[in-house]
Amino acid sequence: MAHHKYALQMIKLNMKSKWYHGTFTDAYEDIQKNGIDVEKGIKMRRMLDFGPGFYLTSNKSQAERFILGKHQNIPFNKHKTPCVIEYNIDIRFLISQFNGHFLFEFDKEFADFVTLNREKPGLLHSYDFVYGKVADGKSLVEATNQYRKGEISESKYLRTITHLRYADDDQLSIHNRSISDIIKETNMRILERS
Repeated sequence: MAHHKYALQMIKLNMKSKWYHGTFTDAYEDIQKNGIDVEKGIKMRRMLDFGPGFYLTSNKSQAERFILGKHQNIPFNKHKTPCVIEYNIDIRFLISQFNGHFLFEFDKEFADFVTLNREKPGLLHSYDFVYGKVADGKSLVEATNQYRKGEISESKYLRTITHLRYADDDQLSIHNRSISDIIKETNMRILERS
């Protein structure tokens, strides 16, 4: 049964061609000038669910929510202009030509992978890309630290970092610069600032 569920998830993933990246117009201009820089997150010493890289989602409203939240909640972003870049990606080619990792479920594998990547800065795995669910960021850092130290169980950790509101959200993290050659921009839309 688990094998069939995995196969269905792979079929759904293969059907996705439009992907979105929420950012600010200054970062968009940098992408236009220099291309997608998957190493930028490593240089910034960011600790993210799937490690530092270039993140996309197949859910446009998720990309909008993400960047509008960064605009509204981080003081030094208030003067910036939020936008969403739309890309086409040949997912079948990506899967067949690059080393990927898939986290379709909120399970022990997901919990341990997120915990690993949020332990210290740097890319701590060897995957070219990772695709999977999105953790609820409200309590993520504290809960991850507690799970790492053995202070909370796996089931409590997973309950803490999941939320039905994000059930349709996903993330594709790119960690190999060569993949940027198959990511083709199709549109960029500036979002209204609140």
